[in-house]
Amino acid sequence: MAGRAAWEEMAELVNEYSRDANGDRLDDPFEGNGEDGPAHLLNLSGDSRSDLGARAVNFSRECVLDIDPLPPRDTAPGCLSTPIWLAHGALDEKVRPRLGELAAQTMEKLGWDVTWMLYDDLEHWFAPYELDDMAIFLSARVGIPEVD
Repeated sequence: MAGRAAWEEMAELVNEYSRDANGDRLDDPFEGNGEDGPAHLLNLSGDSRSDLGARAVNFSRECVLDIDPLPPRDTAPGCLSTPIWLAHGALDEKVRPRLGELAAQTMEKLGWDVTWMLYDDLEHWFAPYELDDMAIFLSARVGIPEVD
């Protein structure tokens, strides 16, 4: 999977639903045991890697897509084997680069294999060399051949 700005709101969304019993935001969204709303989906301590992936999938289904979660037996932990490439321009003034970095860190904590690229000279757009890097990633990690 390759992503850009669309994935960056994930970290903020995870943090939004990561509150303790008093409603205070947790420093680490992966600690605590929220009982209200979707925060219970993020009570991840002690779970296996596949359980974390299943919870992440169901969190996205319930909180982002507003659809029913999958039953545990139907949530394929195989999604964790999907390599993810995220990129952002360091000079982006529209979407803070830190959001992309937080999204990458969040996905790593949930068990995904994430490649994070920050381009020092890039603003809120893409550049040919960034697309070249994405093509290299897709070729090396997914087996999609590069086009000359």
